[in-house]
Amino acid sequence: MRTVISATVIAAVVACGCDGRDSRDGLLRDADGKTYVLRDMLDGRRWMTDNLNLARPDSYCYGDSPSECSRFGRLYTWASAAEACRLLGLALAVRCINES
Repeated sequence: MRTVISATVIAAVVACGCDGRDSRDGLLRDADGKTYVLRDMLDGRRWMTDNLNLARPDSYCYGDSPSECSRFGRLYTWASAAEACRLLGLALAVRCINES
């Protein structure tokens, strides 16, 4: 059974955060031409608030349906999520639910 990280639960468990690169207008564009919104948070960090939908090896659409990827983003293994964030110039950040 492979472990996957759903881009739809990114806010609760896994998120892509900027590593200080300048992104004009709070938008980030991937190699496929998709655009993602970046927001400045109260903690002073900038976070991507859209579901990640960058096609990578070991990523797929729920139910193998492209419309699910368009709506909710892709499902990733840990390694493919880290690689997708790296390609966007982002860091993969994990926050445990038990953190205060």
